[in-house]
Amino acid sequence: MVFASLTAVVEEMRKGLVPAVMANGRIVELMCEGQKLVFGDAEETAWQLMAMGGFISMDSGFAHDLQVVQRREIVATIEHFVEWCEITRERMAKFGARDEEDTLYCQLDKELAALAREEEAWTEQGKLENVVVMLGNENIVRRKAAATVAHNGSVAVPDFAAVKRPNGLELVVHSVLQCIHVDGGHTKAHNFLQVALGPIYAGTENTIQLTQGSRDNFYGTHHRRQ
Repeated sequence: MVFASLTAVVEEMRKGLVPAVMANGRIVELMCEGQKLVFGDAEETAWQLMAMGGFISMDSGFAHDLQVVQRREIVATIEHFVEWCEITRERMAKFGARDEEDTLYCQLDKELAALAREEEAWTEQGKLENVVVMLGNENIVRRKAAATVAHNGSVAVPDFAAVKRPNGLELVVHSVLQCIHVDGGHTKAHNFLQVALGPIYAGTENTIQLTQGSRDNFYGTHHRRQ
């Protein structure tokens, strides 16, 4: 689903969900720069929690592995962001764009519209096929990839708690990638790639194909848009 404005994003967030586009690098950069404008003196991880919700999704894949406390923290962040969007939009409707908060709102809105236009342009080209080969030094891939891993007979779980450490969002992204690399999972790979590839992403959880790259059960992906 395409979210071409902050208004559309807010409507989705009212359901307790975070659109994947909110974890897009261009949106994340704006949120990082404007975090204090949105979240004030709240701990710096607030914007990263929201981005993590968009990255893993809140209703599929790794979302089912979130602990209750972690889910509540993300939901609280979503609710705060929704409130900020509504207050800022209403203020601009009355007085126009006047301060840094208004500027940030407009920047986010414009970037969402730009990403939506890019996705539409790619779709209009017709058949689009992506092939993704996930490579990495084996020691890095295996290093603390998760609480439990597939090689031990159980499903890999990302280190969500890392989001509160320095460079936390990056650590979570690496952990998610490591878990997919080890354990596969069509929906998990789909959620990851729609953020990682952005507007050029061609697949869905129904069209994505996972291919083991070695006897060690490591995966790459292949998907297409007809």
